[in-house]
Amino acid sequence: MPPVVLADVSGQLPSLVVTATLTERDVRDAPGSVTVITREDLDASPARDVFDAVREAPGVTISGVGLSGRRVVNIRGLDSKHVLLLTDGRRVTATDEYIGHSDYGYAWVPLPDVERIEIVRGPLSALYGTDAMGGVINVITRPVSETWRGAVRVLGGVTDHGRGGDEYQLSASVSGPLVEDRLGVKFSALTTRVDDTALKSDRRLTELEGKDVRAATGSVTFVPVPGQRIEIGALGGDEERWRDTDHRGGPPIHTSSYDLFRSQYFLSYRGEAGPATLALNAYRSRFDAKNRTDDPAVPPTTRQNLLEDVIDGHVTVPVLERHLVTFGGEYREETLEHPALARGKDSADNRALFVQDEWSLLDDLTLTLGVRYDDQRFFGSETSPRAYLVYHATPQWTVRGGYGQGFKAPTLKQLSPEYSFAGAHSFRGNPDLRPEHSDNYELGAYFYGDPVEASLTLFRNDIEDLLANLCVENCDQRIGRAFEHININQARTQGIESSVALALPHGVGVALDYTYLEARDESNGRRLAGRPWGTGALRLSWDQAPWGLKPQLRAEYTGTQVLYGAGTTRYDLPDYTLVHLNVRKDLARGVQVGLGIENLTDENPLEKSADFGYPERGRFFYASLQAQFD
Repeated sequence: MPPVVLADVSGQLPSLVVTATLTERDVRDAPGSVTVITREDLDASPARDVFDAVREAPGVTISGVGLSGRRVVNIRGLDSKHVLLLTDGRRVTATDEYIGHSDYGYAWVPLPDVERIEIVRGPLSALYGTDAMGGVINVITRPVSETWRGAVRVLGGVTDHGRGGDEYQLSASVSGPLVEDRLGVKFSALTTRVDDTALKSDRRLTELEGKDVRAATGSVTFVPVPGQRIEIGALGGDEERWRDTDHRGGPPIHTSSYDLFRSQYFLSYRGEAGPATLALNAYRSRFDAKNRTDDPAVPPTTRQNLLEDVIDGHVTVPVLERHLVTFGGEYREETLEHPALARGKDSADNRALFVQDEWSLLDDLTLTLGVRYDDQRFFGSETSPRAYLVYHATPQWTVRGGYGQGFKAPTLKQLSPEYSFAGAHSFRGNPDLRPEHSDNYELGAYFYGDPVEASLTLFRNDIEDLLANLCVENCDQRIGRAFEHININQARTQGIESSVALALPHGVGVALDYTYLEARDESNGRRLAGRPWGTGALRLSWDQAPWGLKPQLRAEYTGTQVLYGAGTTRYDLPDYTLVHLNVRKDLARGVQVGLGIENLTDENPLEKSADFGYPERGRFFYASLQAQFD
């Protein structure tokens, strides 16, 4: 959570996290499996957006959705619909719930404005309710500092296969005080263009869609008295995506384009009242999606508009020396406009209360207890408890583990018997859907030492009524499949997360993480679709190489997985590995140039199996220039 005063953040500890408890905690004390991607990590990586930044994190997997390279983020075998995305603790419109493309939400905030990204793996429904059954990704922006600072980044690159995919990006941020210790402003902006990539086997069709993205954020922070902070601001952007495609598997070949608009207006308060700290948010988010085609014989898909109004707040107060108690609530109303719905639109509201107690049983043992009560229009009430222990056995060794319940309610579209979407694929509503419920367990050991840090975590998620899409027509076709929303009675995802990071002499760093995942439909014993057996990442860096160079080698591994067609048809997908190489050099104070090659070996899952739901961009050469001032 941003500090309550205008402050120089240069001394802020990057290990502080807030997502797991709503209070500031060192990452070693956090009641959960937390990964923090710091500002330093972002500066050292060629990530273009939040999606790029999180895809190599432990426990995170990428899967395809739809066509033309659209992808989603999954955590521990639970898909993107179970992963809540936040910006400074505020919900980002869940586009994947309504149009099936969660990557739209990850361009919400330009990276130069990001202070850190916190990823919590495991359920946090006890704090955040629905959508947080699999985990939470919280993008925390940079606060206004005491002095003016800014950053500019330019990136451009080309592919070497001659089928498109070239890219450029320009981003900038600036912030500073207008009145010392009282009034400050910040602003950031981003523009990105990625050309579409033609399909290798038929260049009339698109393999990876093109996109034009423009995004901006801005806010004003007012400190009326020390210890009280009010912030008012807005963020949003517009985006165009296009692809050349055929019409549901047949002629005519045409260009299909999406115009996307998203916005959020917010007012937040952070303050202190004696020993208590207070937080309050009020915000409105909107997402609009409009499809266009350049052939009158092909009708566009239906325009959709989603509006969310949210008020949430909490109070944290120390009680009896060893208790830190947080209690709060949320009111949220969603309104979806769609012609297939009765009266052209529908809405649902959710009311929630929660309480959490961070109890220091001993100086080195903390128990976090929490429970949240949600009352939802269609399904009545849900109660989500959590209990988590953190034990510092020695200054280097920490053991942590706990239990939590999660839930996920079907969306308005999934429930509507009138709803039917006909695009590249078709989706049908199902009024008989039931909410998902999960029981989640984890136990982990962590070693924090010098020069080694390591962790090993066991996890298990038992899920009742898991929401899934069942292919019911044209399941063997590339385009034109028909899906129905269903519940899977019993499912289980379980596995092991492991990681090790080693700091060697002369600035050499090695980091390796691997997640083994077993995901099954317990009713029939089949593997759940689209969940790899294993995923991993390797990072080798050298910050003291000759001539001031800072090379970095990265590798991403995605294990074997399965997909299903109609009946008992099964598609086994092979594993694949992406390798990336980049090098940075400081030219002057605050100025850095970078060169790199993404997908060094030109690996493409689609060339290994046509059954993959997504491709990867081919070998990509890029250069970047970043300048910062403060």
